[in-house]
Amino acid sequence: MTLDLSYKHAANQYFESTPASEWTYPGYLEKMQPYFNNHFKLSSLKSTWKKRFNEHLREIERDQVGEKCTFASDLLNQKGLKATELWNQFEKKRALQNQQHNTNIDIQLSTLRVMSTSATCQEDELAGQMVASSISGKKNVKHNKNAKRQSDEYPEREKQKSRKTSIENSHQAECSYRLNNVLNVQESFDENDEEEVIQNVE
Repeated sequence: MTLDLSYKHAANQYFESTPASEWTYPGYLEKMQPYFNNHFKLSSLKSTWKKRFNEHLREIERDQVGEKCTFASDLLNQKGLKATELWNQFEKKRALQNQQHNTNIDIQLSTLRVMSTSATCQEDELAGQMVASSISGKKNVKHNKNAKRQSDEYPEREKQKSRKTSIENSHQAECSYRLNNVLNVQESFDENDEEEVIQNVE
């Protein structure tokens, strides 16, 4: 298990600034709390920091003389060093921090979901506008095509209309011509009959 080695400086300060008669395992841990890794299991933390405490005591026992050496030896010979209250407080504090962290994450996730929902609604609205615009555009295109087709067909319709009128006029003229011929023939017959009647009377 790898730990931040900067804790060693803080540990040395504890043993140097605290009178040897006041050295305790809970007191040592209290100074070391800023260096606890919150991601480690509690059992791992307990094992690691008890080991660190004993390592410091051995260094003092080896390098120091007098009172410090004596107290270090006494602490090393003590069995069952415990700091139950400190670890319980640490565990409660860590649980509270984790709860606050998870709450913050939930708030951020909820905010993102709301923003995502809002963005989706805006996207759907914009997409709907695009579809409406497309349909309108298609209608305009269709209208323009119809107008163009009507414009293109207008001269042809005028030609057909003119041709029809011409044919009708021609047919009417022919009918008039034939009618005039019939009338002329009838008139001729009437004149001949009248001459014959006059001759017979004479």
